[in-house]
Amino acid sequence: MSESRLTFVPRSRGRSALYLVVGLVVAVTTVIQLVRGGAAVLPVIALVAALALVAVAVIGLVAPPRLR
Repeated sequence: MSESRLTFVPRSRGRSALYLVVGLVVAVTTVIQLVRGGAAVLPVIALVAALALVAVAVIGLVAPPRLR
């Protein structure tokens, strides 16, 4: 059997930190845009994508090295 790994998790902590920063910046700017202009479809999609990126980054930061 092949070894199962989380292939979507970044391999390095630096890349995980970068993903975390980018995800937070996109999430914050999207929330500001939603507050100012109402709930449009594309900002909501951007917010969901940003939160998914933050989740992947957190998994990359806390996952043991054998899973990365």
